[in-house]
Amino acid sequence: MDIFSGIVMAGFGGVGWFAREVWGMISLLKQDILLLKDQVHLNFVRKDDFKEFKDNLMTTLLRIEDKIGMINERRISDRERKDD
Repeated sequence: MDIFSGIVMAGFGGVGWFAREVWGMISLLKQDILLLKDQVHLNFVRKDDFKEFKDNLMTTLLRIEDKIGMINERRISDRERKDD
């Protein structure tokens, strides 16, 4: 019976050690995740922020395109007037 008790105690000791190691690893992973959350904004842009930037950029480019088109139309009409 003493041998069986020793084996059971060693088994529980091994399970306890394993549980402690797993808990330590989980704690380290939590710390790593918190660190990554703090640093992720330095390398990546949120999707909605990028969409807003893209929309503003496209609006500005369309305005530039419209201005260039108006300038070209004026030049064409000025040339037509000179030709007449």
